[in-house]
Amino acid sequence: MTIHNSIRNKAGFGLFSFALLAYGAVMGGNIYQIIVEVPNWSSDIPNSLISYRNSFHLTHPGYFFKALFH
Repeated sequence: MTIHNSIRNKAGFGLFSFALLAYGAVMGGNIYQIIVEVPNWSSDIPNSLISYRNSFHLTHPGYFFKALFH
């Protein structure tokens, strides 16, 4: 019985650790976007949005979602 509980505890700790790392990655990306990207495209709305859109020369976010969901 103690071996089963030990394996269950280790599996739970591993899943919790993975979830915590995934949450940290998502929050890190959000914080980066708020600090770096939002001021670039929210300062002069019409011109800054055109400039931000033109920065995607080779790829755009749609390629990520096409690869993710196919």
